[in-house]
Order: sequence, then structure tokens, then C-alpha cells
Amino acid sequence: MMNNYIPFLKTKTGEFGAIKTLEMTIKEELTPFLELQFNKEADSDWLKDKMPKIKRKIEINLNKTPFFYFDNYNIDSDMVIDGINNYQYILETLKDLPVIPVVSTDRHPDHNQSVFNLKSSGDIESDVLAIRLTSEHFQNYHLTQLDLINELGTVIPQFDQIDLILDCRVCLNTDTAEAANNIIDFTVNFAKDYNVRRVIVAGSSIPPSIADLLPPISTTTVERQELAIYRNVQLLSSDFDLYLGDYGSVSPDFSEIDIIPEAMRNVTAPKIIYAYDDNHFILRGGALATHPRGDDQYYDLSGYLEAQPFFRGPGYSEGGKFFKEKSKSLGPKVTPASIVKPTLNSHITYMMKGWS
Repeated sequence: MMNNYIPFLKTKTGEFGAIKTLEMTIKEELTPFLELQFNKEADSDWLKDKMPKIKRKIEINLNKTPFFYFDNYNIDSDMVIDGINNYQYILETLKDLPVIPVVSTDRHPDHNQSVFNLKSSGDIESDVLAIRLTSEHFQNYHLTQLDLINELGTVIPQFDQIDLILDCRVCLNTDTAEAANNIIDFTVNFAKDYNVRRVIVAGSSIPPSIADLLPPISTTTVERQELAIYRNVQLLSSDFDLYLGDYGSVSPDFSEIDIIPEAMRNVTAPKIIYAYDDNHFILRGGALATHPRGDDQYYDLSGYLEAQPFFRGPGYSEGGKFFKEKSKSLGPKVTPASIVKPTLNSHITYMMKGWS
């Protein structure tokens, strides 16, 4: 039996590859949450070029998953493409796929109206609507209730059930007991007014800059506060079909470094983030351009990881097989792009079948 777990992914190539290489039993139960990665150059032309490619990656790599969520949280919600709101364009692009639309109280009215339009026209097949709220919205249900009525009052009745997503975002320094109490109070009141199918408690303990956690050429262990919040919610209430969501080894607020490509290797240091128990074990090397081992640092980091008592071994996941291979300096060179796939594959596998 798999855990109730949902990975929140940034639609990067390595993330799709991680899902493709999961065990079939995991893929058949996985319901990932996809969101467009922030891009400072994101405009209508960028999105028109991007979305058909993402759709094809979904078709190829997620063809065994029962459904997925798709959001444009990091894109201007008032962006217009060919005269329509960008979220309507996104949903029209994905309309032949098992997508669950995502709405909120902090989006442009045309975002939520897009969902209403496409559900009314039959272009959204899902009978489930996802409502995604962040911490400032679920601190007090009665303060948010009016926004739900005013902004989502026409959309919600179009659907039979609600998946309520309570996203704590970066919660490294959060009071976990207080956050859990807020989530429980909000959910109990929300469920009195709406038909809730799932409650998804999401968050991450990885800040936008890994330098905030550890300096170059070092390791550290970070307690995952999102898991503490989730466990507290579990303790306080068993009334809901509760799911844990996280952002894998990427920060919710991650964005590409705004720097010329020629200088990228001067500021990029290899890193590996590995989940075990309620922790992240993080290994970080030195700048690729100046460290004497350069890209070969990935071999060194993999060897250090493989020697840890909590390393799950090559038979546990494709990611584990990758790290074992690299610990012996075997196979193609590793890059910051290619490390995403095995790292996330290892993480999702553990969260689906190992973590408890």
C-alpha cells in the first residue's frame, strides 16, 4: 500500500524523467501537482511555445498516472494569450488529459472565470476542483470565507468535490504546532460548507538559496518542518482523507539564477539532497569552475552518500542505483541538470513507499 503523497513539480525535464523511471506500482497511484516554473521572461509567446512541449512530456511520462493537477501559480494570472486568460489557454491545451484545475482567492478574476467557462463548455472533464490556499489564507476560515464566496462562488458549484490544498510554502522556521492548528480549524469549517474529497498539506524546508542552509564543501542534516506539520495534523484529526505534499529537492520559491551563461559555472556548486526519516541530508561541493575536481565532485558526493548508514541502496529505486554507480565513478558525467532525475526519483520512491 502506497502512502498518501503528492509531489509538487516545476515541469522541468528531469522531473518528468524521474516519474517515467518510477516503479509501475508507484506510477499507477501517483497524482502529481504540476506548476509552471517561474521565468522572468515569461510572456504570451513564451507560454505558447512552452505549453505544447509540456503537454507532450505529460503524455509520454505521466501516461500511467490516474490524474494530475496543473497550476500557473508563478505566472502572472492576468496574462492574456490570443485574447483569453493564460490559464484558459493552459487548460485548453491540456483538455484531452486527466487534469484537475486549480483555483484560489488570490488570482485574477479571469483565472477563476476560465475554469468556469471550460467546465460549462465540457472542456474540463474532471468532477473535482482543487482550491489552493497559502498560509495567510488559512489562518482564519471566517476571514477567508467571504473571499471564497465572492471569488469562487460560481466556480465551486460546477464541480462535485473539492481537493483542498493548504500550502505552507517554505516552512523552515514555522511554528509547526500553530500551523497544524490553523489547518485543522480551517479544514473543519471549510468542510461544513463544501464537499471535500482530499485535504493536501504541503510545504518545504528548502529555501530559495541552498547557501542559507550550508556553505560550500560541507554537509548538513535539516529537519523537515513540513513533515512535522503534517504529523500534527494527523494527530489532531482523522476526519479527512489527508495527503502530504512536498516540493522534492527544490524550493517552492526556486527560480533560475539571473546571470550570463558564461559565468554560471563560477557560481554553481554541485549538491545532492537525500531524504531519510524526517530529514534532508544535504551534500554540497565547491564551484564547478574553480574546484580542482570540477564536475567529478558529483562522484565524490555520491560516494559520501553511499557510505551513510541510511542510504537505501541500489535496489530501492532507480535513483539509488544511479548514486551507487556514481560512487564508483561509473557512467556519463553528471551535471546540475542530470542530477535532478535520480534525486527526485529517489525522493518520490521513498515518500510513496518508505516514509511513515
